[in-house]
Amino acid sequence: MSGEAAGPTVRRLADWSAADLTELADEYGTPLYVTDLDRVRENARRLLDAFPDAAVSYAVKAHTGRAVLATVRDAGLGAECASAGEVVRAIDAGYDAVQYTAVNPPAEDLDIVLDRWRSGVDLTVVAGARDTIDRLRDRGFDGRLALRVNPGVGAGHHEKVTTGGHAKFGVPYDRAPELLAGARADFDVVGIHAHAGSGISGDDLAAHRELVARMGDLAREVGDLEFVDVGGGFGVPYREDEPPLDLDAVADATREALGGRTRTLPRRRRGRPLDAREHGQARRRRRHGRDGASRRRRRRRHDHAPAPGDVRRLPRHPQPDRRAPRTAGHRRRPRL
Repeated sequence: MSGEAAGPTVRRLADWSAADLTELADEYGTPLYVTDLDRVRENARRLLDAFPDAAVSYAVKAHTGRAVLATVRDAGLGAECASAGEVVRAIDAGYDAVQYTAVNPPAEDLDIVLDRWRSGVDLTVVAGARDTIDRLRDRGFDGRLALRVNPGVGAGHHEKVTTGGHAKFGVPYDRAPELLAGARADFDVVGIHAHAGSGISGDDLAAHRELVARMGDLAREVGDLEFVDVGGGFGVPYREDEPPLDLDAVADATREALGGRTRTLPRRRRGRPLDAREHGQARRRRRHGRDGASRRRRRRRHDHAPAPGDVRRLPRHPQPDRRAPRTAGHRRRPRL
């Protein structure tokens, strides 16, 4: 399928106004991330259109900026959080319901998250081990619980992000029915969850189909569940010769593999396709400054974002600068 048929045109560096980006860099300094909230909304609509009978959630770890979270919330996406800090950020951005999916969460994180639950937040906890279930029970949690399952198969563009097939992620598939049965007495057991990995594209849909099919079979076996939660990251065309993701093909494969499961399927999607800088689907992040300021500075993001249609109308909220002091009058210029 052609790029135009599979998805929107991939936006590249040349599609951005160098003058506007330079002006922003002069005002706020570098490195600077610029977010296109209109593109965020557009990609959210694409996901919801592709999965019309499912609930779609945004992986908050992809970008915790308040403007981005408020935008995906208003677009109709839920919030999936992997840490207590992400739960707090989502709530601060206006979410009153969140899903907390953490691997072996620290005691402090559990305490923070459950404090929010006690204060009235609609919380769903996804536990990936018997120990986590025991720790939730010891803390008096009797709310919505889902079980993270290791289906024994994963998908993704690299073995290091193919999480569905690794034993450290989730309860072994054959032990899930017993754990779910034992948890029903103390919790509101609502679903099962599996994470396939990141970089899922049309090239690896066979593994994706197998994962979804196994989760559908498990849901039918255990019964009385509200949802089947299939997480994973859609592929991003970082290179010029890579076409956009064929989202409809992924959605069709998911429905086909799920089989006779007719209950609502919350489709948890990782945030990278919404915000990856070269995919240009939802928010556009553009780094300015030296090439060496890449990953180690990724989390130094501004919470403000440009108003749609006018990237110059930005509120000025200075961020702490942990770099070495600059000489008087010096301003770093972006490399465009």
